[in-house]
Amino acid sequence: MASADTILDVTDVTKRFGELVAVDDVSFGIERGTFVGLIGPNGAGKSTLFNLITGVLSPTSGSVHFDGEDITGNALRKNAERGLVRTFQQTRVLERMTVRENLLIASQLTNSPESRAQELLETIELADKQDTLARDLSFGQQKLISISQVLMLEPELILLDEPLAGVNPTMENKILEIMRSQLERGKTFVLVEHDMDVVMSECDDVVVMESGSVLTRGPPSTVQQNERVLEAYFGSDDDE
Repeated sequence: MASADTILDVTDVTKRFGELVAVDDVSFGIERGTFVGLIGPNGAGKSTLFNLITGVLSPTSGSVHFDGEDITGNALRKNAERGLVRTFQQTRVLERMTVRENLLIASQLTNSPESRAQELLETIELADKQDTLARDLSFGQQKLISISQVLMLEPELILLDEPLAGVNPTMENKILEIMRSQLERGKTFVLVEHDMDVVMSECDDVVVMESGSVLTRGPPSTVQQNERVLEAYFGSDDDE
C-alpha cells in the first residue's frame, strides 16, 4: 500500500503493441517532494512509461494512482488539471507565436495567468524577449519555454523527458536551477536524462529500466555500483 507521502503509485503496468511488450509489469512509487531519475538503455521503455503515466497512452493492464486517485487511462488534459504534467523530448513551442504567447496559451488552467507568465519570464531570464517569436530563439531557450509552459499549470508532479539534451552547459545549469527552485517549493520531479553525471548528482533516487521492466532502484551511490546496471547501461557506448 502506498504511504501518505506517495504522490505517484505505478502498479503492475504493462503496455503491449501487438506482440511487442514495451512496458512489462512495472511497479514503483514516487514520494512527494523528491527528484527521481529514470534511466535505462535505448528501448528500455522510459518514454512509453511516461506516456502511460500522463495519459498519452492507456496501459494494457495495471494501474496508475496520482495523489491517491486512480488516473489509469485518463486523458492528458485531465491529468494536467489534477497537477500531473510532462515535457517531451522534442520542444513543442509554437514558433509563430511570441515567447509570452507561448506561456499564456498554456494557461487555461491557471489563475492570474498574466502575473504567472511574467514571473516565469523573469525566472527563465527571457522577459526582455517576451515579444520575440519563438522560432527566433536558440534551441536552449526554446527548451526553457517548453518547461515554463508546464510550470504555468502550477503542477505538483513534473515528468521531464530529456530536458538537457542538445543544450549548452550554461543553459543546462539554468534548467537545473529552475528544477532546484521548484523542488524547494515542494514540487516533485521524475527525470529521464542522458547525462549520468546530472542524474547521479541531482537525483535523490534512481529507477533503472531494461527491456520494459524495472531492473533495480535505489540511491545514486548504490545504483551506479550495481553490476547488473553496469552491464545493462553503463558498459555500452550505445546506451542512452
